[in-house]
Amino acid sequence: MKQIDVTGERFDFVDYSEGNIFFDTFSEKETFVIKVWGATLMHELEIDEQDIYVAGMSDLIFEDVAYISINYGIYANEEGTKFIKDMDGNSTDMQLVLGKKENLSDYTEYLIGGILGRYAGYGEITIYCKGKIKLTYDEKALINTTEFCLNTEKYRFH
Repeated sequence: MKQIDVTGERFDFVDYSEGNIFFDTFSEKETFVIKVWGATLMHELEIDEQDIYVAGMSDLIFEDVAYISINYGIYANEEGTKFIKDMDGNSTDMQLVLGKKENLSDYTEYLIGGILGRYAGYGEITIYCKGKIKLTYDEKALINTTEFCLNTEKYRFH
């Protein structure tokens, strides 16, 4: 397993939009871990000359987290192309808030978007973190993004 620091501007060079996101509990001012299957590591991180896809589970570890906001919608079909709506056809987006949104001036806001769990829906997670952010991944699970795009069903979370 390899661990890299993705704190600050480096966070922008990891893409989770094709990934499946899993997480457990959260305690204010402590470490918060998000498990991601399918993170894309941009070439700016200097891991490879090209963007690479992690065809496996990674841990995204946030230190000293004060507040998390999760906005999400539940998929209405297996393809993940439509979201559940209410009887009037309006969006049923939901929000989960963890922690306190006060005194966050010393914290940095980080945003992650990706598929929730086992294709339950899509979510955007906003995390206010004061500490470091580390990404741990298996180097044997790295593939070129072109290979992923040509064989998405082979490499996606099942």
